[in-house]
Amino acid sequence: MAKVSKSRLNRNYGPPHGATIRGSWWKHDKEKIHEAVRPLVQILRDEQEHRDYYNRMFYSMFVGQGVYGLEGDRYALRANHEFESLMVNVARAIASAANSKLAKDKVRILYLTEGGNWSQQSRAKRITKVVNGTFHSSGFYTENAGAQRDSCVFDLGAVYFYAEGEDVKCMRVPGNEIRVDYMDGRYGRPTSLHREVVIPRTTVAAMYPEHAESINAATLSRETSQTSRGNWVSDSIDVTYSWHLPSGPDEDDGVFCVTTSNSTLECEEYKHAYYPFVFHRWEESPFGFYGQSICHIVAGVQYSINKVVADIQEHVDLSTGFVAVESGAGFNKASLQNVPWAIYEYTGSKVPEHVIPPALSMQKVEWLNWLVNRAHEDTGLSQLFVTSRKPDGLDSGKALREYNDQNSERFQMAQQRFEESHVQAARVITGLYEEIYEGEGNFEIKAHGQKNINSISWEKARMDEKDYAVRPVPTSFLPSTPSAKLQTIQEMLQGGMLGREEAMMLLDYPDLERINTLQGAPLLNIEWRLEQMLDPDEPKYLPPEPNMNLQLAMRLTGVAYNDAQSNGAPEKNLELLLRFESQLQELIDRSAAPPPLPTNGAVPPEALPPALPPAPPIGPDGLPIPQGPIQ
Repeated sequence: MAKVSKSRLNRNYGPPHGATIRGSWWKHDKEKIHEAVRPLVQILRDEQEHRDYYNRMFYSMFVGQGVYGLEGDRYALRANHEFESLMVNVARAIASAANSKLAKDKVRILYLTEGGNWSQQSRAKRITKVVNGTFHSSGFYTENAGAQRDSCVFDLGAVYFYAEGEDVKCMRVPGNEIRVDYMDGRYGRPTSLHREVVIPRTTVAAMYPEHAESINAATLSRETSQTSRGNWVSDSIDVTYSWHLPSGPDEDDGVFCVTTSNSTLECEEYKHAYYPFVFHRWEESPFGFYGQSICHIVAGVQYSINKVVADIQEHVDLSTGFVAVESGAGFNKASLQNVPWAIYEYTGSKVPEHVIPPALSMQKVEWLNWLVNRAHEDTGLSQLFVTSRKPDGLDSGKALREYNDQNSERFQMAQQRFEESHVQAARVITGLYEEIYEGEGNFEIKAHGQKNINSISWEKARMDEKDYAVRPVPTSFLPSTPSAKLQTIQEMLQGGMLGREEAMMLLDYPDLERINTLQGAPLLNIEWRLEQMLDPDEPKYLPPEPNMNLQLAMRLTGVAYNDAQSNGAPEKNLELLLRFESQLQELIDRSAAPPPLPTNGAVPPEALPPALPPAPPIGPDGLPIPQGPIQ
């Protein structure tokens, strides 16, 4: 392969259309940066008109109704379209099933340290609780599932994160609001990104009261002006959020700005090397920032299905039958006035006959079935899975697990991308918390656990990115069906991998919640005590009590001590565990010892030896009479 010289690589082939604006919008005067952003966004909008067209078509395919567009209220207005009232909507069935398969389990994240001390490991545990708790409190699981569904329909799904006071929140963002320059995003990592959103004028004025005058003078939103009901419906304006990433780790040319048609509402330095978004793509394209959706993949097949179904429907509607009558036979035609049959006259000798021709050729039905199978094969989702049916004969939990594993092979890459979205979300969340900490100082964060909510100081949880790695883990590796889940837990219980208390906690069925609470309370109590004693900053000793499950506490304390010692826990924490273990042993010995004798010399009944069995009766011959059945 010929070597390409640097001079040839750096050769200037001439500026493309809009190159001046594209290459320097973030370098403009910060107070007038809207003068560079607005023309650039208009250029991107014009160049990506075909993208908007296809996304509108895929949306029409998914909802089974033709729509005028995705802007303003056009998404709700129905138009005559090739996807009007689809009878066999394979695209929607597959997209909905695929989204349900990926988003059915709530993925958690786990912070790991490499060779870290006990303090770093404890911080990793705290930040794990903080981020997973933020997933719950911000509604991320719901919003992320919606964005994943968008990637099944459109070329992009997105979740946007933002700070509100000391809280981190998120919202699903339609993919058509995201604009990226095709050249800048050629390799999927654009340096600039813009989000166009329509916001009521009064809301924007409340957000930026210092710019109220320019906001009131801003041009009406183009989407509002495109609505069919008139501009008076909504007084909204276009607001553009723009990001430019820093050129390097030590560079300060990152920019975040908020602009309208006539003013710059906000402009500040952006320090992160990522956008405050989590992006979803069903399939990543070899080139470019945007991806391919399921509706895109099956669009050609869905077109063919629509034509075949329309043809079949027409034949079925017209196949009402007819009555063949000989010409001049004097047949009373008035007798057929209230029936849908037609009358056909013929010449010849034949009695009147009611004829019902076949409605359609079976080849059309076979062709339709082939098209439906083709759509499922292209996406890797079987019809049994899409229709939530299991194959006949698969009744055991083991067989269902193996069947689900086979169905998951085609979705391995999609599953990995979905799990990685939680890693990116964790990165954005910690970055926002760090911004709040730098601006307002330390604050408390509500960390949602399985049974309670704890407050964790961010100062005790924050870590440098170079000190940890983030790994996604499923909330539960157990099967989702009750029978398969029960069988898996039973196998682990029989194999000694779980104790009875842990097994009951995993068997988290709503109708067993009361039983699970009673069975799991001793376990949770012990874990809470151990956690207090292992705190690296403020360890607290909580002595054991006689009403605890002493044997379980002894086993868990030994495990906790070995784990803490191998990970370099301070001596003060290890001493608390040894003290706890020693008092546990005292309680166990005390419960196993016989009761003490009273001081007055009387022997209590429980201290007496067991009574001997009565002697068997003696017969006339002087021998004992045998008791029980005769052998």
